[in-house]
Amino acid sequence: MKEFGQGDRVFVQSKQIWPILTGIAVLKPSLNHNFRNGLVTYGQLAEITGRPPQAGRTLDKALGIIHRVCAENGLPILNQIVVNAKTGVPGDYDDGDVDFEKEVGDALEFPWFKYRIPTIRYFKNAKYGYD
Repeated sequence: MKEFGQGDRVFVQSKQIWPILTGIAVLKPSLNHNFRNGLVTYGQLAEITGRPPQAGRTLDKALGIIHRVCAENGLPILNQIVVNAKTGVPGDYDDGDVDFEKEVGDALEFPWFKYRIPTIRYFKNAKYGYD
């Protein structure tokens, strides 16, 4: 079986991250990894994917693709549950018009496990804007 690796293309990273985030959102683990109410930090997410915690700052593009897939399909924005360890909000969150608490709540209450995981091709098409 093929493993995910450090040099994977960004859309392959999105494929790796999707089931991790849906698992955190649905199961809301709190004891094993110190997740706060279904939220995960960039560093924790990097560690879960087999990277050092410092690699969390390199996940923005993969998470951006996940954002695009969610938005294009009318789904809650799943990557909103990934937050900065110091601020407790997503790293790019600076839009005062967006209700962060509502977006996180929507992502945490959505039945993610009812849906199939998008394919690598689907993530690739979302990255490049293909239909």
